Amino acid sequence: MSTFQPLRSRDQVIKYLEQNPEVVRDAHARMEHRPRNPMTMTARMRDLLAFIRDYINEHGIAPSCEEMVEAIGLRSKSGAHRLMVALEERGHIERSFSRARCIRIINPEYQPAQHAAPSRFA
Repeated sequence: MSTFQPLRSRDQVIKYLEQNPEVVRDAHARMEHRPRNPMTMTARMRDLLAFIRDYINEHGIAPSCEEMVEAIGLRSKSGAHRLMVALEERGHIERSFSRARCIRIINPEYQPAQHAAPSRFA
């Protein structure tokens, strides 16, 4: 009975994959058949989008990166920025780079209330 030995180095991983090409082939097959929906969101993305909507409803403007970090428990502003880029790439939000706090929610499920302050995009 053989016991599983974890691979400890890059060379061991390469050697293992060279000796077991079916592992690579199976992984590629699983990746090709995975449905890709550009509108999918992670839990953190949903939390951030909901926070942005609620913040706009309450304050009339989008939150700053620092406020997003505090609200959803991220470690840095770069984490909030990566989430915003991912939301923008997936078509959930639109940002204007020429103005601060200028985020427009495009996803109809997360639209702010109609009584919120006018958009800063204009």
